[in-house]
Amino acid sequence: MSVLSRIYTPGVGAPCRTIHKNPLLSFDYTCRGNSIALISDGSQVYGLCNTGALAALPKLEAKSVLYKTFANIDAVPIALNAQDADVIVEIVRTVAHSFS
Repeated sequence: MSVLSRIYTPGVGAPCRTIHKNPLLSFDYTCRGNSIALISDGSQVYGLCNTGALAALPKLEAKSVLYKTFANIDAVPIALNAQDADVIVEIVRTVAHSFS
């Protein structure tokens, strides 16, 4: 048995079982409680109008740095290559469990 499997498997199993029993404890056992998603489709980038998802990344990354620097919050930039509102809502709804 490798060292990694001895460290990782038993160590992560207990919090997984605990969270399964009480999902609210995910805030205590994971980084979820201190992380947010910064999501943009690039439709409004600093008043430049619709520049798209890739052009939104610098804005999202800059905001991530501000959140970390001034509030010690881990912000994950997510640029969506979709501008249909229903698609965006579904994506956000799907990833929401990973963030505060």
